[in-house]
Amino acid sequence: MLHRLLPILAIVSVGLFPPKVVAQASVERAATAYTAGDYQLALVCLSNIDGLLSVAPIFDRVRGEERERILFDLARCRYAVGDSTGAREVLCELFRNDPGQSKGEMDVRRDAALGAVLDEMRRLRRNYQQARINETSAFKAGLRSAILPGWGQSYRGRKRRGRFLLGSAGILAAVWFVADRSYKSALTTYRRTSEIDLSLPSRTGSADDPNPFQERFEAAESRASTARKVGMAFAAVWAYSVLENLVLQPGRVALTIPIE
Repeated sequence: MLHRLLPILAIVSVGLFPPKVVAQASVERAATAYTAGDYQLALVCLSNIDGLLSVAPIFDRVRGEERERILFDLARCRYAVGDSTGAREVLCELFRNDPGQSKGEMDVRRDAALGAVLDEMRRLRRNYQQARINETSAFKAGLRSAILPGWGQSYRGRKRRGRFLLGSAGILAAVWFVADRSYKSALTTYRRTSEIDLSLPSRTGSADDPNPFQERFEAAESRASTARKVGMAFAAVWAYSVLENLVLQPGRVALTIPIE
């Protein structure tokens, strides 16, 4: 029974998961046409790839990362032929699946169409980021950052910035802990200093005589100063994480430079 099912399973698997040779051949033809300046032919080659523009590409000939790169190239070809509206529609589909896509399958030189695609992807990311920020609350973001530095930034969709602030605060907290322990150790050593440490019988009255009180006091003061500075830096990062959400309102600050 099993040997009868194997041919059927093989046919079904080929139908559902065909080799990528067909798509790759179309991409190579499109790249050749694009390099020759025949943008319309390149557009046709990519547009005719089976399943590329399906709404739900479950059983497409191209899926995942390969599909996104070909969509990137398709939008580039549309810009090249002057169809900016069609290019934006393709990029919106691409953005829904992979907002970070920045390259295609075609091996061709950089040109204005590529720049237009990259600019549109950046615009889509900015718009998405701003929409994400608009859906959140500055007060809730500030409250989260007051509990944990960077949490408010992550809540507002700025995850990379949130991780940076959390990591910075964590490093400073660890350094402060070590510095504080070192200070307390030096302070304990200073407090335990006694007249015996002065080595009175061997003192000559010269500048070379040991002065453990002053030396250990200065060591404790130096380590205390280090601990204070690191503690202030830690507090500053934590405060900035809170105030950035409450005052700066990320996504709403713009820099204007006059051209004249």
